[in-house]
Amino acid sequence: MGTPDLVYDHRTIADLSQAVADSIKGSPIKLDGLIGNLNGGLVPVALVAVMTGLPIIGLMQTKRYPGTTRDAVLPPVLLRRIEPHLVAGMAVGLIDDVGDELLSADCCVGHLKECGARHIQTGVLDWKPTKSKVPGFVPDHVARVHEGTPPWIHYGPWEDDGATHERALWEFVEQGYVPASYAQQIVTLLRVSPQVAS
Repeated sequence: MGTPDLVYDHRTIADLSQAVADSIKGSPIKLDGLIGNLNGGLVPVALVAVMTGLPIIGLMQTKRYPGTTRDAVLPPVLLRRIEPHLVAGMAVGLIDDVGDELLSADCCVGHLKECGARHIQTGVLDWKPTKSKVPGFVPDHVARVHEGTPPWIHYGPWEDDGATHERALWEFVEQGYVPASYAQQIVTLLRVSPQVAS
C-alpha cells in the first residue's frame, strides 16, 4: 500500500491545531462557536475549542463518496446534521483535519447556511489546493498549505491500525492537551447529534 509522506503524532496535531486556533483568534470576525466535521475533525475541534475558548456547538458528518470512486465528483450525503436553532444568526467555524477535495466541507457549509448561520468560516490542519473539486473554496484558517503534488498524510492517533476518533480524543486527554470535560461534552454530542435518515 506504500508509505505515507507525512506521519503526524499527537504533538504535531496539537501544534497544527494551535496554528488554526491562533488564526481564528486573529480574525476580525469573531466566532460564536465551533462545529466539528466527524470525517476527521473530532480531535481537531476539541483542540481548537480548548485553544480559543470557543464552545463546541455540534458535530456534522458526511459520506463523501456514495456508491462511486474517489475520482468522481458527486455531492456528498449528509449523515449527521445541525439543528437550525443551534446556529441561526451565529458566526460559526467548521473544523476538519484536511481540506483536499473539499466536497465534504462544501456540503456542511451549505447545510449551515440553510440553518441560518450568519457567518461561516472553515479551518483545517492541512490544505491541498491542487486536489480541490470545489472551485473558489478556500479554507479561512489553515495550519499548512501543501502546494504542488499533495502529500499522503497519516494522522496517526486516529488512523493507526485499531485506532478510532473517540479513542484518539481520550489519548489527547491523557496527554494533557484536552480537559476531560471537553472530551465528555464531545462524546455526549456524538450520542445525541441528530442524524439524517438514510
